[in-house]
Amino acid sequence: TNVKIIYDTLALINRLSSYIPEKFRGRQVKEDICVYLNKEGDLYFS
Repeated sequence: TNVKIIYDTLALINRLSSYIPEKFRGRQVKEDICVYLNKEGDLYFS
């Protein structure tokens, strides 16, 4: 099953980099980021 997420890419990168700055260099992702989707449709990143 595919789930389409509508989100502004730049806004998503900026938000993620503020929470986990060690995984970013500017707007470039330095490390893998795990993405979790629960049954309610909430996304979680680690």
